[in-house]
Amino acid sequence: MRASDEEVTASDPAIHLDDASAARLAQEAWDRASSPAPRRSRRYGWRVLVPAAFAAVAVTTGAALAVPVWLGMGGERVDPDVVIPIRYTTSTGVDVSCSWAVHVGDAERSPIEERVAEALRETSWDGVGQDIYDQAIENPRTPEPGETGAVDTQEARDAISFKVAILPVVERRLPAELHGAASQWGSTDTCTGPFR
Repeated sequence: MRASDEEVTASDPAIHLDDASAARLAQEAWDRASSPAPRRSRRYGWRVLVPAAFAAVAVTTGAALAVPVWLGMGGERVDPDVVIPIRYTTSTGVDVSCSWAVHVGDAERSPIEERVAEALRETSWDGVGQDIYDQAIENPRTPEPGETGAVDTQEARDAISFKVAILPVVERRLPAELHGAASQWGSTDTCTGPFR
């Protein structure tokens, strides 16, 4: 028995996704596909942990996140070290406010990771949102040759570019001796755009 085109279209699980949901799913797929293999020692570099849960809390108000940060997929629940308010104006003049909550290191941290967490709490985050936005626009994420994705729209690319820009811009605000000092960054955010 052959299915009609309407039946095939109706069975598509992505047919009812809005652009923000599609962009979030694309970001999660990208994070899973591009994350490096786990390292045996925490001393060798850092990586951004994929958030296990996202919360859509006060997207337009920039209010603090009401959820914890999860360390890795199915990992331990921790409180964020800081919730950074992110405010920016798009190239078309739209004002956007959201938040990025971050926890440095594992639940049991090294002394240097404690210093990074303390620096995050003491840093002024004025203007960081516009810096993140500008970094994302200047360094857009485009698919590599041969790379395919479930959703490849300008909005999905903009969302990925924005998410990729957050950590480097935030880390540049810290004292130079703390750059690259944290082995892991667990985070969650309410940043869903618009980005244009």
